[in-house]
Amino acid sequence: MKQKLKSFIIKYVTPACVYFTILTVFFYFLGEVISEDNRHLIPNFRMILLFLLFGFAFNAANKVFKNNKLSVALRVIIHYAICTAYLIIFMLSSLADISPSTSFTMFAVFTVIYFIIVGTILAVRTNINRRRNSKSEYKAIYDKTI
Repeated sequence: MKQKLKSFIIKYVTPACVYFTILTVFFYFLGEVISEDNRHLIPNFRMILLFLLFGFAFNAANKVFKNNKLSVALRVIIHYAICTAYLIIFMLSSLADISPSTSFTMFAVFTVIYFIIVGTILAVRTNINRRRNSKSEYKAIYDKTI
């Protein structure tokens, strides 16, 4: 039981806390640098809880993305769906009054950035795998003396 708990913490809680910490520090920094008079970028308790939810959601999405049992297309679709669902939750729970056109613009920008990043990651992975496969020596299975 103790080993299972430790494994759970290492696999799920620790990466989620790392994402949470990075996001929280980034938003506090952004709030301090950008908004002298307008303090809406500095996270309140509600935003901090959403950051924690993001940490767990993003970690779950990354676990799906690294699962080699699923096809690459299915992994990307599930990862995108989880990240998009979080974006929608974040926009709906935001205290700011977000218009539908702003929501659509945020969604479109997120989608473009997401697929640029994922496309780059997949291209690099494919290139690395291709190099690994080309370096492995070919061993003939069949005898040529027929």
